[in-house]
Amino acid sequence: MQIKFEDGIITFIDNDKEYSFESHGNYLNSFIKYDLIDREKHRLREYHDGEIGKISKVEDVAIGNNRAAWYVQDYLPDGENYKRSKKAIITLGDFASGEERVIYKGECFGDLCFDGDDLYFNIGNKVAVYHLSTDVFELLFKHSGIKKDGLELHITPKRIFYQHWSHSSNNTMWYDRETKETVNPRFDGRPLFFLNDELLIYGGVEHTWKYDVSTRKKKRLFSNKTMDSIFKMVAAFFGVPDEYCDRYHSMFASVDLQDYKDGRLFFKSNCSYNHEGMGSEEKLRECHDLGLPMSLHTVISSNTSGEDIRIEAEPKDIIRKEKPYTTHYKSLDFMDVSLWTYQNN
Repeated sequence: MQIKFEDGIITFIDNDKEYSFESHGNYLNSFIKYDLIDREKHRLREYHDGEIGKISKVEDVAIGNNRAAWYVQDYLPDGENYKRSKKAIITLGDFASGEERVIYKGECFGDLCFDGDDLYFNIGNKVAVYHLSTDVFELLFKHSGIKKDGLELHITPKRIFYQHWSHSSNNTMWYDRETKETVNPRFDGRPLFFLNDELLIYGGVEHTWKYDVSTRKKKRLFSNKTMDSIFKMVAAFFGVPDEYCDRYHSMFASVDLQDYKDGRLFFKSNCSYNHEGMGSEEKLRECHDLGLPMSLHTVISSNTSGEDIRIEAEPKDIIRKEKPYTTHYKSLDFMDVSLWTYQNN
């Protein structure tokens, strides 16, 4: 579904059907989420030709069960900039009736999420829910000690998963809907994907993990043997001769979880030439003399068991990049060659 914003009207477009409502905001946040004042304050000023006044922005939108909800945040002038106020509203629009109504007024940080007839949202450092069928507002739990958005709420029948933020880090946690307790399994699950309500998969620092929520046990998706085979497969794809393929698996090689769709997991595979026992410059010169690329970068995929591994590219997709070598503040007399099948943004 597409969202259009014009002259204070927010319109939801589903194929040939359009549903329009009064937005109660002056501007639409094009990023929808994570658009903080520090990034927007100067651009916000550009909207005003004369005196700077209050700005109301549609900060977040959720769609579910033939309805939409949107969160509008007020910003107040603060010298030449703006500051977030504690005034916000959440409006509910019903596609069937065309009616809208404000269901919440107060401090809000967005993170709107529908689950059936319930709308969950973040009111600063707590998660709240509005039961649409009974028009009852309920505070559920404290999600962190700081007021921050980006909770990435995921609702299941037994739990509410979220990101717990501190001033220096975050953890993936959940709220047990039966015991009313919050649980911290002590891992940073980002990116994180749910295979079902009890099984999730997330990217750790060095490995991708499958995590069983009911037992709180985790298991590596790829064994060391599988990782070896992945890097050899990647090296062979880029045309590295068989006798050198095993030199592209080192402590700097990685398989980083990126996405989950249509039953498959997608990863960025990055590996570089390594010859154990050699110094840095010696290794680089050997790689150059052999006519091999220093690093290889592509996208691979697997099923949810870590099997049926494929390279998600074709030889025609390979891009060659070159740049000067500099090691220990010394420039070398040959180029650093890397091969890619995706753009490094």
